[in-house]
Amino acid sequence: TYGLLRLVQEKEPDGEADKIDSFVAKVDGLYRSDDTAPKGWQTRDQLKKELRQSVRGTAHELGLKSFRDLPSLIEDYAVKHYAKFA
Repeated sequence: TYGLLRLVQEKEPDGEADKIDSFVAKVDGLYRSDDTAPKGWQTRDQLKKELRQSVRGTAHELGLKSFRDLPSLIEDYAVKHYAKFA
């Protein structure tokens, strides 16, 4: 999750560390879970949309200023690092 943490820190340089850590942990869990990101999620547009919405909602809930920018950046990262194949 270090790469994910660095990505968020770049977008939130003045963000509170505990909020950023909480956000990263939740997003990591979201993409690792087979319930929210089953095998092949990275090729299914509807699942990617739902994951982006969850990321956006979590970022907004935690008060991150870049909650609109983070979902697409995180999706790009996740496709490379959290992809699951059958």
